[in-house]
Amino acid sequence: MEEDKLVEFTKEFFKTLGCEISENGNLLIIKNVPEKFEKYYGKSSPYKIAFDRIDEKEDLDVVTKGSYLLKAMTSYLDKSGETTLLKIDFQVNPEEEIKKRIKLANCEIGRLSQKRKYDYFSRFTFLTTFQYMNGKEQVTNDIYVYKGKVIKGDLSNYKVIDGDKREINVENIDLDYSISREELKEQLKEKTTKISQELKEKLEKEIERIEKHFNQKTIEGEENIKKLLSRRKILEKQEDPNSDIETLQKLKKIDSEIENTKKSSGLENLKREKEQEIKVELYKHSLNISNKIINTTIIYYPLLSFEIFLKNKTSKRMVEVTHNPLTEEMTEIFCESCKEKTEEFLLDGSGHLICKDCVLHCGDCKEIYCKKCLIKKCNHCGKDICIKCSTRCNGCGKDFCLSHTKKDIFDGKDYCLKCLNICEKCGKYYKKVFGDKKKLCEKCRMEEIKKATLKSIFREY
Repeated sequence: MEEDKLVEFTKEFFKTLGCEISENGNLLIIKNVPEKFEKYYGKSSPYKIAFDRIDEKEDLDVVTKGSYLLKAMTSYLDKSGETTLLKIDFQVNPEEEIKKRIKLANCEIGRLSQKRKYDYFSRFTFLTTFQYMNGKEQVTNDIYVYKGKVIKGDLSNYKVIDGDKREINVENIDLDYSISREELKEQLKEKTTKISQELKEKLEKEIERIEKHFNQKTIEGEENIKKLLSRRKILEKQEDPNSDIETLQKLKKIDSEIENTKKSSGLENLKREKEQEIKVELYKHSLNISNKIINTTIIYYPLLSFEIFLKNKTSKRMVEVTHNPLTEEMTEIFCESCKEKTEEFLLDGSGHLICKDCVLHCGDCKEIYCKKCLIKKCNHCGKDICIKCSTRCNGCGKDFCLSHTKKDIFDGKDYCLKCLNICEKCGKYYKKVFGDKKKLCEKCRMEEIKKATLKSIFREY
């Protein structure tokens, strides 16, 4: 049991220092020990740590009760208490992170820019000493606090480097410390209760033993007095005490023994002795707990903001997302048509990011659009058309697709087929004119008039 506590304490100590810890059989292998502790201990790492006195020829560091390494660890904790600034060094490939979370069906990343700011959390390392039964037990606890709340923390899976105080502005560290102290009480409650219960049970046994001892002592004293009184009565019956000097001496001796026995087994004396022994046991079985902050660590990490420029053949779009490499969370992107969350996106002809369920196609160009974009219909054939393929007739003012509008041969403006005629002579489109029975465009009609005029002139001559 004692060895298990030493193993746990040693692991927690070197874990707090940020060391690399591994196990090889019954040995702990400790690497990457901070130079500050190496100088304090007087030996460079790595350390091979054993927890019993085995082959001393091996280069081992032994942790047993009273060993030098155990004293060094305890003393180092007692003398520490500094604040450390650490940075989690994330190496993030923005494009890889985006592609892991967002699938792009019909577009690609044209350009990507990155900005960063920093967030942080605090780690408070406490050394708790439990003193009881003329001995002590020490444990360390790491309490992590983020924005006023206790969180779970473990830095063993991250690359951590020394921080730069110019990169981060730390606030409310005193509030975080107060929160960590309250959390420490909660974390120690179970262990404290367990030790207290064990001490209570042992104390009850000791008090029971003391009670029995003094009760027995009282009974023995009373029995001794009864025996002495019985002897005295026998002597008194044998002869006249006033005539036998030897008998008188014996009676005096018995009386003296009776007085001494009464004094030694006196209730007040026994009560005082019993109370004194109980006080001693109460002291021995009392639990004294002391907590000491041995290190405050500010751990900060980047929050990344990505500006993603998406493009395809017909459109382009800029999207901004934030990425937290610590929690591996990224801003969720929702379909701009149905507002539902999706992992696969398409970029429509207007630059909207939409899900595959919201894909519509323009009846003319066949390009992808969402329902926000295909709001126009051809008044001739009724098909949905995009704004690029929609043409407003300069005659009736209605919308038509490209197939059902033509340009007037003279003014060059767009008209629907209902507002146009086809010249029967040249086959070109022109806007309808009231009274146009021959269906000739202005040019062809003028030529017809010209020919008719010339024909009538030459006929007169």
